[in-house]
Amino acid sequence: MEPLALPAINAPVTERDGTPHIHDPVRRKYVRLTPEEWVRQHWIHFLSTTRGVPLGLMSVEQGFTWQGRSQRADLVAHTRGGDALLLLECKAPSVPLTQDVFDQTSRYNQVLGAPFWIASNGHMHYVCRVDLEAGQTTFLDELPPYDELCAKAA
Repeated sequence: MEPLALPAINAPVTERDGTPHIHDPVRRKYVRLTPEEWVRQHWIHFLSTTRGVPLGLMSVEQGFTWQGRSQRADLVAHTRGGDALLLLECKAPSVPLTQDVFDQTSRYNQVLGAPFWIASNGHMHYVCRVDLEAGQTTFLDELPPYDELCAKAA
Protein backbone atom coordinates (compact mmCIF):
# COMPACT_ATOMS: atom_id res chain seq x y z
CA MET A 1 0.00 0.00 0.00
CA GLU A 2 1.11 3.53 -0.70
CA PRO A 3 2.45 5.95 1.92
CA LEU A 4 -0.11 8.45 3.24
CA ALA A 5 0.05 11.96 4.66
CA LEU A 6 -0.32 10.50 8.16
CA PRO A 7 2.30 8.99 10.46
CA ALA A 8 3.47 5.60 9.21
CA ILE A 9 2.07 2.53 10.95
CA ASN A 10 3.58 -0.84 11.69
CA ALA A 11 0.38 -2.87 11.79
CA PRO A 12 0.47 -6.65 11.46
CA VAL A 13 -0.53 -7.76 7.96
CA THR A 14 -1.17 -11.35 6.93
CA GLU A 15 -2.54 -13.11 3.88
CA ARG A 16 -5.75 -15.12 3.97
CA ASP A 17 -7.10 -16.88 0.89
CA GLY A 18 -4.68 -14.88 -1.24
CA THR A 19 -5.93 -11.55 0.11
CA PRO A 20 -4.00 -9.26 2.49
CA HIS A 21 -5.58 -8.62 5.89
CA ILE A 22 -4.53 -6.04 8.48
CA HIS A 23 -5.01 -6.23 12.23
CA ASP A 24 -7.55 -3.69 13.46
CA PRO A 25 -6.90 -2.86 17.14
CA VAL A 26 -10.42 -1.48 17.58
CA ARG A 27 -12.24 -4.55 16.28
CA ARG A 28 -9.46 -6.80 17.64
CA LYS A 29 -9.31 -8.92 14.53
CA TYR A 30 -7.81 -9.09 11.06
CA VAL A 31 -9.86 -7.38 8.35
CA ARG A 32 -9.47 -7.26 4.58
CA LEU A 33 -6.86 -4.68 3.62
CA THR A 34 -8.56 -2.40 1.11
CA PRO A 35 -7.30 1.08 0.20
CA GLU A 36 -10.04 2.61 2.40
CA GLU A 37 -9.08 0.31 5.29
CA TRP A 38 -5.45 1.41 4.88
CA VAL A 39 -6.58 5.02 5.44
CA ARG A 40 -8.79 4.04 8.40
CA GLN A 41 -5.98 2.10 10.12
CA HIS A 42 -3.64 5.07 9.76
CA TRP A 43 -6.26 7.28 11.38
CA ILE A 44 -6.85 4.80 14.21
CA HIS A 45 -3.12 4.78 14.89
CA PHE A 46 -2.90 8.58 14.70
CA LEU A 47 -5.93 9.16 16.92
CA SER A 48 -4.78 6.71 19.57
CA THR A 49 -1.04 7.47 19.65
CA THR A 50 -0.91 11.16 18.76
CA ARG A 51 -4.26 12.54 19.92
CA GLY A 52 -4.86 10.28 22.93
CA VAL A 53 -8.19 8.82 21.85
CA PRO A 54 -8.68 5.56 23.79
CA LEU A 55 -9.08 2.57 21.46
CA GLY A 56 -11.97 1.38 23.64
CA LEU A 57 -13.89 4.58 22.84
CA MET A 58 -13.66 4.11 19.06
CA SER A 59 -16.29 2.31 16.99
CA VAL A 60 -15.53 1.10 13.47
CA GLU A 61 -18.33 0.85 10.93
CA GLN A 62 -20.88 1.94 13.52
CA GLY A 63 -24.33 1.27 12.15
CA PHE A 64 -27.23 3.71 12.25
CA THR A 65 -30.38 4.50 10.29
CA TRP A 66 -30.77 7.57 8.10
CA GLN A 67 -34.11 8.18 6.38
CA GLY A 68 -35.07 4.55 6.90
CA ARG A 69 -31.86 3.19 5.37
CA SER A 70 -29.04 1.39 7.15
CA GLN A 71 -25.75 3.29 7.05
CA ARG A 72 -22.30 2.76 8.55
CA ALA A 73 -19.90 5.38 9.80
CA ASP A 74 -16.26 4.53 9.08
CA LEU A 75 -15.15 5.49 12.58
CA VAL A 76 -16.78 7.24 15.53
CA ALA A 77 -14.83 8.29 18.62
CA HIS A 78 -16.87 8.73 21.77
CA THR A 79 -16.59 10.70 24.98
CA ARG A 80 -16.10 8.77 28.19
CA GLY A 81 -19.84 9.26 28.73
CA GLY A 82 -20.61 7.47 25.45
CA ASP A 83 -21.63 10.46 23.31
CA ALA A 84 -20.36 10.73 19.73
CA LEU A 85 -17.39 13.10 19.73
CA LEU A 86 -15.73 12.66 16.34
CA LEU A 87 -16.97 11.20 13.07
CA LEU A 88 -14.34 10.09 10.56
CA GLU A 89 -15.25 9.43 6.94
CA CYS A 90 -12.49 7.59 5.08
CA LYS A 91 -12.10 7.30 1.34
CA ALA A 92 -9.52 5.39 -0.66
CA PRO A 93 -6.47 7.48 -1.60
CA SER A 94 -7.61 7.52 -5.24
CA VAL A 95 -11.00 9.04 -4.33
CA PRO A 96 -11.08 12.85 -4.39
CA LEU A 97 -12.71 14.66 -1.49
CA THR A 98 -15.60 16.32 -3.29
CA GLN A 99 -18.72 18.10 -2.12
CA ASP A 100 -20.46 14.70 -2.23
CA VAL A 101 -18.08 13.44 0.48
CA PHE A 102 -18.81 16.47 2.66
CA ASP A 103 -22.55 16.04 2.09
CA GLN A 104 -22.33 12.35 3.04
CA THR A 105 -20.39 13.17 6.21
CA SER A 106 -22.88 15.90 7.13
CA ARG A 107 -25.83 13.55 6.58
CA TYR A 108 -24.25 10.92 8.80
CA ASN A 109 -23.57 13.52 11.44
CA GLN A 110 -27.20 14.65 11.44
CA VAL A 111 -27.90 11.31 13.09
CA LEU A 112 -24.71 10.85 15.13
CA GLY A 113 -24.45 14.44 16.39
CA ALA A 114 -20.66 14.54 16.78
CA PRO A 115 -19.27 18.05 17.39
CA PHE A 116 -16.20 17.21 15.24
CA TRP A 117 -15.78 15.40 11.96
CA ILE A 118 -13.01 14.52 9.55
CA ALA A 119 -13.11 13.62 5.87
CA SER A 120 -9.89 12.02 4.60
CA ASN A 121 -8.51 10.06 1.69
CA GLY A 122 -5.15 9.67 3.40
CA HIS A 123 -3.56 12.46 1.40
CA MET A 124 -6.00 15.28 2.11
CA HIS A 125 -7.78 15.73 5.43
CA TYR A 126 -10.50 18.16 6.38
CA VAL A 127 -11.12 18.61 10.09
CA CYS A 128 -14.29 20.40 11.12
CA ARG A 129 -15.93 21.68 14.28
CA VAL A 130 -19.72 21.58 14.14
CA ASP A 131 -21.93 23.88 16.16
CA LEU A 132 -24.93 21.58 16.28
CA GLU A 133 -27.31 24.20 17.67
CA ALA A 134 -26.42 26.91 15.14
CA GLY A 135 -25.91 24.46 12.28
CA GLN A 136 -22.51 25.96 11.46
CA THR A 137 -19.35 24.13 10.43
CA THR A 138 -15.88 25.59 10.90
CA PHE A 139 -12.75 24.13 9.31
CA LEU A 140 -9.84 23.60 11.72
CA ASP A 141 -6.12 23.59 10.91
CA GLU A 142 -5.55 20.48 13.02
CA LEU A 143 -7.33 18.08 15.30
CA PRO A 144 -6.92 18.90 19.00
CA PRO A 145 -5.99 16.18 21.52
CA TYR A 146 -8.78 14.00 22.90
CA ASP A 147 -9.15 15.77 26.26
CA GLU A 148 -9.37 19.13 24.50
CA LEU A 149 -11.98 17.76 22.07
CA CYS A 150 -14.03 16.56 25.03
CA ALA A 151 -13.70 19.94 26.78
CA LYS A 152 -14.78 21.82 23.64
CA ALA A 153 -17.71 19.45 23.13
CA ALA A 154 -19.06 20.04 26.65
